[in-house]
Amino acid sequence: MKKERVFCGIDPGKKGALAFIRESGITAFPVPTIGKEYDKSEMCNIIRNLNEEFDVHVVLENINGHVALGRQSAFVMGKGLGMWEMLLTAFNVPHTMITPQSWQKVMWMGIPKQANTKNTSLLAAKRLFPHETFLATPRSSVAHDGIVDAILIAEYCRRKIK
Repeated sequence: MKKERVFCGIDPGKKGALAFIRESGITAFPVPTIGKEYDKSEMCNIIRNLNEEFDVHVVLENINGHVALGRQSAFVMGKGLGMWEMLLTAFNVPHTMITPQSWQKVMWMGIPKQANTKNTSLLAAKRLFPHETFLATPRSSVAHDGIVDAILIAEYCRRKIK
């Protein structure tokens, strides 16, 4: 039986998200956490099930430590990236790692630059997916930055990976 083709984008930070684009629509949700910690068990379940159920390709945002973030934040970001990369590798999920600048260059094309990169991404995402809410939960009232980025990364994956 032929598996459904799915394009996945992962913004790996604790406030990041996962997004899946397929023929039936878009699914996106925040990175699973318990309190302030990554929910490693749920992360593992997501990746294991993804590879079993779908013909998938994942684009994982290859975030870099930034001087302005400080050592602790850079360490936490790197930890999340490492966990996602290891899960994708362990479950033999085809994936590509890409810098934020690379996907943003493609996905922000024709979008007026905003003072804040998150606003530029939200503007691009709303133009591409006008029916999406980008909310983390039905009770949320503000777009979730991680979901916005993950959806744009998944769309980058759909456009670039055949």
